[in-house]
Amino acid sequence: MMNFRLPFLAITLLITSLQASAQRDWSKYELGVNLGTYIYSGDLTPTSTAGFKTPGPSLGLTLSRQLRPSLALRGELNFGQLNGDDSRFDEPEWRKQRNFAFKTRISEATLNLVWSPVMITSNLRPYIFGGAGLALISVRRDYSNFNPEFFTGENIQGRLAEDISTKIPRVIPVIPVGIGLRYHLGERLSVNAEAAYRHTTTDYLDGYSKSANPGVGDRYFKYSVGLIYSFRGNKQWDCPVLLP
Repeated sequence: MMNFRLPFLAITLLITSLQASAQRDWSKYELGVNLGTYIYSGDLTPTSTAGFKTPGPSLGLTLSRQLRPSLALRGELNFGQLNGDDSRFDEPEWRKQRNFAFKTRISEATLNLVWSPVMITSNLRPYIFGGAGLALISVRRDYSNFNPEFFTGENIQGRLAEDISTKIPRVIPVIPVGIGLRYHLGERLSVNAEAAYRHTTTDYLDGYSKSANPGVGDRYFKYSVGLIYSFRGNKQWDCPVLLP
C-alpha cells in the first residue's frame, strides 16, 4: 500500500507547488522612474547609428494600471534633450564645412499598452509596448560655423534662410514602440531596461529641413534603465506562461 501512497503524495505536492508558483498577488497600480539617453536620427546623422555620438539625457516617470498579468496601461512623462552636430563626423567631408548643430529640449507625455505574454524565469519577463502621445519641443539651432564658400552654387544659404523663417511647431505627435526586460527583486520592487523608437511627423525636430535633407524625416530613440514600485496587490491572477 505504501508503494502507491508515495507516488500519489509526490504528484500531489508537485501540482500544488506549480499552482502556487503560477499565481501571485498582482498590484493594480505601479509607479516607476527611469534614467537614460535620447538618441537623435535625422538630417544631421550620416548613418542610422551615428546619433550615438551625440547622446542627450533623459528622465522618465511612469504610472501603470495592470489590466491583466500580461497586459498593462502605462502613462509616461519624459524629459530630456536631443543633440546633433555635423562637426562630430569626418565623413563625408562636407559635413564639417556645413557644421550645422542643434539642441532640442523635449517634454513628452505618452500612453502605452504594455504586453508581456511570457516569463523567462519566475522573476524575469520580456515585454513589448506601443502607444501614442505628444511632445513639447524647444529647438535651438547653431549654424554660426557654416562655411558658405565651400557650397558655392548650391544655394544652401537661401534654403537655410527658408528654414529660419519657417515656424517650428511647439507640440508634435509621437508614436512610441519598444521592447523591455523586467526583473522582479521582490513583491514590491522591480528593475527594468527598455529600448524605444519614437516616430514623429515633423522634419524640424532638429531645426533644419530644406537646407539639409528634406527627404529624410526626423525621429529619435530612448534607451533607459528604471526602478518600479508595485503597490500592495489585492487580486490573485495566474502568471503569464513560463517558458520551459
